[in-house]
Amino acid sequence: MHEMSSYLDLVLPCGTSLIFCWWLGRAIANRYTYYQRLYGKLQPSIGHASGDQNQKKLRVLSQNMWCTNSWGAVRKGSKGPEVQKRFDAFVRAAVEGGYDVLLLQELFTYRIAYLFLTIEEVVYLTEQLEAAGFIYHTGLVYNLPVVLGQSSGVAIFSKHPIVEWEGHTFRQYSLKDSLNAKGFVKATVAVGGQCLHFFSAHLDSSKRGKGLEAKKFQVNQLVAAIAEVVPKEGAIVAGDFNICSHSVRTRTLYSHLTSSMTGVGLQPVFTDLPYTHRAGSTLDHAFIGGAHLSLGNVSAEHTVHLKTDIDDLPVSDHDGLAFAIDIQPQ
Repeated sequence: MHEMSSYLDLVLPCGTSLIFCWWLGRAIANRYTYYQRLYGKLQPSIGHASGDQNQKKLRVLSQNMWCTNSWGAVRKGSKGPEVQKRFDAFVRAAVEGGYDVLLLQELFTYRIAYLFLTIEEVVYLTEQLEAAGFIYHTGLVYNLPVVLGQSSGVAIFSKHPIVEWEGHTFRQYSLKDSLNAKGFVKATVAVGGQCLHFFSAHLDSSKRGKGLEAKKFQVNQLVAAIAEVVPKEGAIVAGDFNICSHSVRTRTLYSHLTSSMTGVGLQPVFTDLPYTHRAGSTLDHAFIGGAHLSLGNVSAEHTVHLKTDIDDLPVSDHDGLAFAIDIQPQ
């Protein structure tokens, strides 16, 4: 009897541990499979049609979507039950505003091993936009790190066929953004009998020292990609540049941004923007140029402050940039 008791004392804990390990492994595998299924929904949606040959005007909206894991954003409504209400309000505004192309930033997905944070929110917005007619989009997790880190969060959605796209990660960045694979995407959209190149960018968030140097490098990398398509074809560039046009600290960097863009044939859509960020900064900018596109073709409408039906909860901590382009025949 004593030997049997000793045997049970040895076997039962081992058996319990094995069962727990099996259950834990199964749970992890199921969760990973679930995330992989969501991951698959964020792959690019590309068209092969020629687009609407008769399209005369194209309406564009650039918007930082404020989908991030930072603690400050979580406290202010970037996560939790409010996020779907913010995204719903954005989709309604995109439809009611008659926009054709959406240039988005901060649709971040963060990865910790097999965990994919905020991927459910990004998938939700993607599905809502597709249902609203924006059925073409660039990849949303093209540079998500394998083990630890955050995706670029930039994306382009379009009602017109995206016939090709590219995703770029900035090669230089500050320590603050070392886990954020920020960059830009380019989408070639077929519309009005021609192809237009759209760029959505999100630059380093650091405001001093090495961060400003990194941002200058990022501007140069973006401009080099733009130079590959203009002046032969038209380019529309917008996003959260994290370069305030009103700040003494970034005045030189803003001059570098605008001179670099004009150097490849692009002009600012907005020449005197009001504040685009709730902290009182003008961080968002838009540029246009290239063949058949000039400021004469652009209606620079306004910044867009989108709200939800919840008191004091905006769609984002950034205002959007809205403008329309008259498409000239080739």
